[in-house]
Amino acid sequence: MGEDNVAIAAIRQRMKKPSNLVANYRRRLIDDQVITPADYGHVSFTLPLFGDFVRQNQELLELM
Repeated sequence: MGEDNVAIAAIRQRMKKPSNLVANYRRRLIDDQVITPADYGHVSFTLPLFGDFVRQNQELLELM
């Protein structure tokens, strides 16, 4: 699995949101070509360096 692949379960757990809400956002991000389905239960960032950006700004995003 690539370094920018993220488990949907980890995203849901971190967001503390129900699966159906996370699935809606997942679909929107796939439609907007920000992420792409990767391995089963995982997504991958399609924008260059976006995974790095998210990781570097994780604390800021948690405050929002």
